[in-house]
Amino acid sequence: MAGYGLKLYAESMGIDMEEEEAARQVKLFRTTYHEIPHLWHRLEDAAMRAVRVPGTWTAVQPVAFAQPSVFGGYWEYQYKRKPIASFSYDGTFLFCWAASGRYLTYYLPEIDEDHEFTWTTPEGEQKTVRKPSLSYMGIDQKSTGQAWQRITTRGAKLYENLCQFICRDVLWNALEQVERDPGLEILGDVYDEI
Repeated sequence: MAGYGLKLYAESMGIDMEEEEAARQVKLFRTTYHEIPHLWHRLEDAAMRAVRVPGTWTAVQPVAFAQPSVFGGYWEYQYKRKPIASFSYDGTFLFCWAASGRYLTYYLPEIDEDHEFTWTTPEGEQKTVRKPSLSYMGIDQKSTGQAWQRITTRGAKLYENLCQFICRDVLWNALEQVERDPGLEILGDVYDEI
C-alpha cells in the first residue's frame, strides 16, 4: 500500500499514523512534487537499460521545468543538460556515476521481466501488476542473517542510495576542511554531524 512505508517511518519516530492518512499524505506528496516520482522512474529505467545493454552509459538529467500537457492528463518535462547520474553495466557490476565523480556499485544485477507487485489501495482494494524489476546481490540490512541474497530495488530506492551517497561526499568534504583548520578538532562524526 502506498503509505505503508510512511506509516512505519512515522511509528519509528513516535508518531501514530493510520494507514489511510499515510496513503493520503503519500498521494498528496507525489501529486504536488510530481517531478520526484518522475525522477524515480527515470533512474530505474536508466539502470535497467544499462543492464540490458552492457558497456553503454545511460544518463539521467534532472527536471529543469515541468508544465501540464496541452493534451491534458500528464506533465511535459524539460531536462537540464548535466546528468544527476549515469548507469553502466560491465557484466558483473552495475555502476551508478554521481556528479562527484565517484561510483555506487550494485553486484550481479538482474532484471526479472515478469515480477509481480501487489499493493492495497487507500480504498482497501488489492491491486496486482506484472512489470520488470531490477535486483542485485547484497546483504539485506532488514534481514536477521548476514547471508548474501538477491535484493529487489526500484527507482525510489536508487534515488535514496544516490542521495545518501552525495551526502557522504558532502560530509567527507566538510571533514577535510575542518581537519585543515588548526583551530578546530574533530572529536567524531555521526551521520551528518561533525
